[in-house]
Amino acid sequence: MYRRHSPVALFVSMSIAAFAGQGALAQSGSGATQGGLALEEIVVTARKREESLQDVPLAVTAITSADIANRQVTSIDDVAKFAPGLVFAKTFGRATERPVVRGLASVLAGTNASVETGVSYFVDGVYYQGDIGSLDMSDIERVEVIRGPQSALYGRNTYSGAINFVTRKPSDEFKGGVNGTFDPDERQMSARMSGRLTDSLAASVNMRYYDFDGQWKNQLTGKTVGSENTVSGADSDHSAVNLIGANINGVQPQATGSSSDRDTFKDWSAELKLESPRDASFRWLVGAYRYDWERRGYRMDFVSPKGQDNPQQIFTIENSALFGSLEFDFTDRLSASLELRRATEKKGQKDFGATATSTSSGNANVQSGPLFVIYDSATRGNDEWKSTTPRVTVDYKFSDDVTVYANYSKGYKPGGFNGSTAIVANRPADESFKQEQSLNYELGMKSTWMERRVLLNVAIFQMKVNDMQLTTPVNNPVSGAITSLSTNQGDGKIKGIEIESRFVATENLTLGFNYALADTRFTKGCDDFQFTITSGGGILNPSNPSDPARNLNGKGDCSIVGHPFPLAAKHTGSLTADYSRPVFGGDYRLFINSDLSYSSKRNVQVHNTAYTGAASLLGARIGIETDSWKVGVYGRNLLNEDSVVGATRWLHTYLIGIPGVTLKPGLPSTAVASYSPPHGRTRRNASGASRAACVRSRRSDRFVASRSGDASRVLAHRRIGEKSRTSQDRQSFSGCYPAGRDGNRPRSSTRGTGRRCRLRKVCRHPEVGLNAASSAIAASADCPTRKIE
Repeated sequence: MYRRHSPVALFVSMSIAAFAGQGALAQSGSGATQGGLALEEIVVTARKREESLQDVPLAVTAITSADIANRQVTSIDDVAKFAPGLVFAKTFGRATERPVVRGLASVLAGTNASVETGVSYFVDGVYYQGDIGSLDMSDIERVEVIRGPQSALYGRNTYSGAINFVTRKPSDEFKGGVNGTFDPDERQMSARMSGRLTDSLAASVNMRYYDFDGQWKNQLTGKTVGSENTVSGADSDHSAVNLIGANINGVQPQATGSSSDRDTFKDWSAELKLESPRDASFRWLVGAYRYDWERRGYRMDFVSPKGQDNPQQIFTIENSALFGSLEFDFTDRLSASLELRRATEKKGQKDFGATATSTSSGNANVQSGPLFVIYDSATRGNDEWKSTTPRVTVDYKFSDDVTVYANYSKGYKPGGFNGSTAIVANRPADESFKQEQSLNYELGMKSTWMERRVLLNVAIFQMKVNDMQLTTPVNNPVSGAITSLSTNQGDGKIKGIEIESRFVATENLTLGFNYALADTRFTKGCDDFQFTITSGGGILNPSNPSDPARNLNGKGDCSIVGHPFPLAAKHTGSLTADYSRPVFGGDYRLFINSDLSYSSKRNVQVHNTAYTGAASLLGARIGIETDSWKVGVYGRNLLNEDSVVGATRWLHTYLIGIPGVTLKPGLPSTAVASYSPPHGRTRRNASGASRAACVRSRRSDRFVASRSGDASRVLAHRRIGEKSRTSQDRQSFSGCYPAGRDGNRPRSSTRGTGRRCRLRKVCRHPEVGLNAASSAIAASADCPTRKIE
């Protein structure tokens, strides 16, 4: 399968504002107020109360409804282009965006129910569990990206940041509008009506239609399908999850012997909050919070008629907390605040999959009798974690336009348990893993200059992370299947700076610049992936430190000290320009918006076998508008760059016995490719052959790099990339060539004995990084191992 696309994405958008009390011109200008060349004031709720953005002593980025319209922000990953320090690690489908703030991410978040993300979503301040990729951005008034630990006020899973989506509120006046976006492969339309129904009641209705021809082409049938036909995590009109439920006869349209999995979710939350008047010099806030969540996993087998609908797995979360804040103004310029939360989290799991009495929900041959009998046969897991998370802030106003602040905060991410009951012999004795904690020290400045024509906000921070939750591969000696277990494997440190600026250059032109640096490093830890390059090519038992084939040099060295965090981009930034001016006598207005965003490379996993390359995306929009309608054309990825938007480690061994990596593009044999052009969507190849990294090994009668081999054969690493020793290593190839072809002959190295060790040749797409395990020296006992940095 392959993605149909043109080199550059071009769209036509049109919006009509009817019954409007105010026109669209006020929203799509340069960002200056209509009374002069000053930036508009933005009100946010980053501290659970309305405050001016420039008065909040936190690192906060606010993306307004005008920004959403001008930048054509149609999906959650578009938000990252304009919020420094935020990137999204894409997996599969529109609803699997994993946010990464200040370099902290969870590799298995969204795939393992017990593994939590470090950045949580909120909708109007209400916690949103899981992915939010299908959120309708046309109904969003503002997006607030709050960086740094927010556990004191926001609670669970905000130990590196929080993203709050504020929806549009009903208007006092009756108004409505229609917006449409059209592309040869994609169409969107939305409509909104809002107004007051009575003196004390107002309401709004927002509707959206989305149609996408698809990014995959089935080479057998010639038809195209989109990601919504495979994965969707939201209950929405275009969610293809409902298509599975259409098989009301209980028979799945699949091959004999296959099965279909589905999950059902239930959750509710409640928060009670009481606060003092905002105009007092001493202000306080107290509150209580409760959150319950449940997921039930079902499996329906094709070969049997529909039977009892009992879950194979039940997973629950209960979170209770008390929180509060105290804030005091010592003078008109000096203030201090203390925020504190005490939380208890309980997680439970009942797994029927590894017992003789487990139920397969579509199978007629299930255990009969009351449900409690089935529960008695389950494998249970329960655990509880308690946390106290403070934040202390001191801020000082040098003037009405310049504020400096310092804060200390603690973040917390709950622990969990793997529950991998299919793994027996190779499962660690303790299936649970501890909570992860972060300590943040931050200095910042919020300022405006030149009579509010220039905005400059800067934050300098250092974070310490303890007991990082990472993944370790485990193989089942019976079935040969491989899964990932989460364990606490190390501590780390992050140093960084974030800059946000905006400049109203003229009445018609506004410029913007954002930049973030997040330098991540492990300071302590051991990762069992360092042991997977073995003579036998197998994946080792992480619970057995005395495994005789632990690693390459036989010293048992598994240190990850100095490695960057997985999925962390060291550099991110963006440039924006907005231009508008009256035309045709002033009855119409011309607008031009452009943006350039950049994200540096990101390592896929701790062991750095592969990374996604850097990406620069250019977008532009031009059109005409009046008070009641707007029409324009916009393009994305105008540089036509094939940027890799995500990568996932694939639990597979290939040729030399390393854990495979599913890249977009990816490694051979298990590769799944994904590209951003033209829509920032994924481009995939089921076989992994197209645009995938390719590997050829030079065979000889003495040195054979293979998955199998005697115990004397070992594998060493050679790094390919910016620090390669010759220009030949820095080249990028569009395909794979047999060993010995002109210009691509395997080189050789000599050490000590004078014997020559054959080197493998790697050909790769320029945007796919292949580090340590991408090239290898195949050596034997009479050709010493040589590690080339």
